[in-house]
Amino acid sequence: MSEQPTMNLTIDITVPDDIDPATGWATDRRLTTRLPMTLDQARRLRDLLDRELDPANSVRLANPTTVIWQTRSETTRTIGETLDRIGIDHDGLRIPDLNLVIVSWTIYPWPNW
Repeated sequence: MSEQPTMNLTIDITVPDDIDPATGWATDRRLTTRLPMTLDQARRLRDLLDRELDPANSVRLANPTTVIWQTRSETTRTIGETLDRIGIDHDGLRIPDLNLVIVSWTIYPWPNW
């Protein structure tokens, strides 16, 4: 019997865009998806990101229930590669092929967040 999802992974991709000349604020575009995951997958993802994200380009935030990593990324192709490495099927996810983005990984302890 396989382990049931008890966790949630939220992936946010922030795409930098132009500066609004009227306000001076950036008009970034944000794409978000959520995936259920098992506790084992959450632990493997946590360990993988802690081990492999470049501290010069990343930040990790945590509280008693949630862990968030935010990192600058050359390409979104690393998202699929990372999901493959922890055993999450992403065939139907349709990850956009983008370059020079900010990727946020958030693990919540609720499968339906």
